[in-house]
Amino acid sequence: MPGFCLLEVRVLVSCRTISMVMVIGLLLLSGCASKRVYREPQIGPDPVAETSGDSPPATPPPAEPIAPGEAVHLGIRVATLAREQVGRPYRWGGESPGQGFDCSGLVHWSYGCVGIDLPRVVQQQMESGQSIDGDRLQPGDLVFFAMDGRSISHVGIYLGSRRFVHAPSSGQPVRVDSLDDVWWHGRWTDSRRVIRS
Repeated sequence: MPGFCLLEVRVLVSCRTISMVMVIGLLLLSGCASKRVYREPQIGPDPVAETSGDSPPATPPPAEPIAPGEAVHLGIRVATLAREQVGRPYRWGGESPGQGFDCSGLVHWSYGCVGIDLPRVVQQQMESGQSIDGDRLQPGDLVFFAMDGRSISHVGIYLGSRRFVHAPSSGQPVRVDSLDDVWWHGRWTDSRRVIRS
């Protein structure tokens, strides 16, 4: 019988050890769960939810003029929204955190979150706003690149301090790069300010 008691004690110790490890693991996970969880910003009522039957989706109200201070604030908000997507997967044609993003989809989504409807593709985004000098960049401005050295095919959102956020290419998640990096600087062709006061 003494061998049986020893076996029973080992089983109890093992069960207690496993229980303690599980409790510690749950406590650690609960600590992670209390961190901020990303949710897509809600911009006004959902146009899809307002439609019924065969009626067309609701259209957003026309944009109101933007006050000078508000233009800077919106630019910072756009840059912040885009920066929060760092690490999201690249997906050609993607335009939401759930899908992932391509470069112009990230721009389209970030501006859409603040109520500014930009075109969906790089070439049309290039026609939005006004061209600005690279030394006058502000957060939220768009930076364009000619990846082949000739035609514009890539866009990012300026963050400040010569850094921009973008969805680079297949297999690479949304990330932040520097305009001073030799590779990006050599392909940087234009900058545009979409939000004007």
